[in-house]
Amino acid sequence: MNEVFFRITMKTQSGKKLYLKAGVGKSCEWDFNKSEAIWFETLNQTKKFADTYFKNFKNYSIEEFSINF
Repeated sequence: MNEVFFRITMKTQSGKKLYLKAGVGKSCEWDFNKSEAIWFETLNQTKKFADTYFKNFKNYSIEEFSINF
C-alpha cells in the first residue's frame, strides 16, 4: 500500500537539500539525512506547522513523498 506524506526542506547556498528534524524539546534542526525528517500526514498540517514554527524564515519548501508499506 502506497502512503503519501510531507516534509519540510530547504536548500543550502551550494544547492544541497536539508530536511527539518525534531530537536531537543520543541526545537527543530536541519539535517542532510532525509530519514531523520519530521513527517506530516497532510499538506495542511505541514503548512500550519511551518507557519507557526518559522516566524521570519520563509526560505523553506514542502516536499511530498510516498512510502510503500
